[in-house]
Formats: sequence, structure tokens, C-alpha cells
Amino acid sequence: MQKNNKLIYFFIIAILFLALFIFATFFDLQISQIFADLQIGSYYSSNFFAVFFEIFGESVLYIMLSLAFAVMFWAVFYFVKNKTKYLLEGIAVIFVFGSYFFGGFRIFGYLSLYFQIELNTLNLIILIVFSIILSFFTVFLLKNIKKELIFNLFWFSLLVICVAILSNFLTQIIKGDVFGRMRFRAINFLNDFSFYSPWYVFNGNSLAQSLSFLDLPSDAFRSFPSGHTVACATTFCLFFLPKYFQKFNTKTGRFFCSALPIFLTSVIGVSRIVGGAHFLTDVLFGAFLVLGFVFVFQKIFYSTFKKKCHLNSGI
Repeated sequence: MQKNNKLIYFFIIAILFLALFIFATFFDLQISQIFADLQIGSYYSSNFFAVFFEIFGESVLYIMLSLAFAVMFWAVFYFVKNKTKYLLEGIAVIFVFGSYFFGGFRIFGYLSLYFQIELNTLNLIILIVFSIILSFFTVFLLKNIKKELIFNLFWFSLLVICVAILSNFLTQIIKGDVFGRMRFRAINFLNDFSFYSPWYVFNGNSLAQSLSFLDLPSDAFRSFPSGHTVACATTFCLFFLPKYFQKFNTKTGRFFCSALPIFLTSVIGVSRIVGGAHFLTDVLFGAFLVLGFVFVFQKIFYSTFKKKCHLNSGI
């Protein structure tokens, strides 16, 4: 009965999403014209809400990856007994550091756009040191977690890593090489709405090349789908955290693990529209893309997790 209820809820959500996506397909440009906070002829918004989440909106992705790789470190510590143990632990720590460092590097990239804060030698050293400190605390934050729980979280961390890497990698490829859609803020900058194209038009690199004489920013033709939304939607993995972490397998825990990802992703999505960086269809497709990856990998990893639990006598 409970399974049937979940299928009904999923079906209702899918129908609502499809209806909203169809609506956005017809009214994308009008929605952005209403909600985007841009002066005509401006490329970047000065709206605090939009600017703040453009700078820091991807951070949740790198935090989740850092935590997932930290779990991997302890999983290797407990369960790998051969000579590769220390090598794998070192790789896990490097990935924890790399997640924090690249997240900080992305933040500096956006700070340079809005506040001319460049990643000079001093800032690079600060970023490296800060990333090392965060990596140290993240790894040792999990030190006192029981071996059995690390086993459970290992499979959840695999879910996070696979969803994060594949969804973001695919997004970066199709943004420019397949769709090549012009951002609303680029259209606004030119004050020529004839450059608008629906999401289902496959421009590839042709539009960017034909308009190269306009000397637009390099990201002007990377609107569909929204990379920030995809990055934040990695939190959709939390929907399934209660299956691996029993302390969250309560009514309150399940609500938190469902409400938080939806809230965060919605806020990021709205901020991208307000900033003129994306259309509504860009945001919706980005969220739906990640959700699809989450359900596919969850099915794979959770079935394997249950089999391993059975073989390990209830671990």
C-alpha cells in the first residue's frame, strides 16, 4: 500500500512538472522579461539575491562531494586490508581537498566578474590553506562514526559522487555543444529579442560562431540547461539518506531530507531567472535531469547495498 502511495505521489509530481515545463516552453521569454532584474543594455544583474547565489550557489555541490569523499576515506580505512589501502586513502583525501579547492576557485571566478577580486598569488595561497584546513576537519569529523554506519554511508556517498559527476559533466557538454542557447542577459545586453530561441532548438556552436563579431562574454551561449541548478539539485540525493542513515528514518527526518533539497534548488533556480542567466525551462530541465540520475543510481546502489547487508549478517 505504501509503495502504491509513493507511485501516486511520483505520478502527480511528474504531471505537475510536465505541465509547468510545457507552460514555460511557450512563455519562457515573457517570464524572464517580467522577473529578470536587469537594466536594458546590461549583461550582469546588480540584484543582491541573484548575485549572491551566482557566486555561492554551486557551493553545496562541492560540500556534498567533500563529505562523500571523506566517507570514502573511512570506508577504505575500515574495509580495505590489502597493500592498496594507503594509496586509496591518499586518493580520497586528495579528492576531499580538490572538491573544496575547485569550489573556492569557482567562487573567485564569480567574484572577479562582480567585484574585480582576482585570484592572485596571495588569494591562491589563502584558498589552498583554507581548503587543507576544511579537508582536515571534514575527514576527522567522521572519525567517531561507527564502522557499520560508514558501511551504509559508503553506498549513499557512491550515489552522491556518481550523480554529481555525471549530471554536471553531461550538462557542461550539452550547454554549448548541443543547444548553444543564448542567455536572456545576453539578449538583454543587445536589446534585441529576435535572438531568443526556444529550448528545443539545437544551435550547437553555430549561433555563437555567427555572432562572434558581437564580442559577447564566453558564456553567452550556454543557457540550457542551468548549471547552477544542476549543481544544487545534487542535494536530491538526500531524498534517500533515511534508507542508509536510520537516525533520519523518522517522519521529521524524511521531511527534512525532502524539503531541504527542494527549497535550496528552487531558490537557486529562481535566482538564476532573476539574474537573467537562465530561462525557466533551463532551470526545470536541469532539476529534472539530476532527479533522473538520482533515481537510476539509487536503484542500482540500494539493491547492491541490501545484498551486501544480507551477506554481512545485518550490517
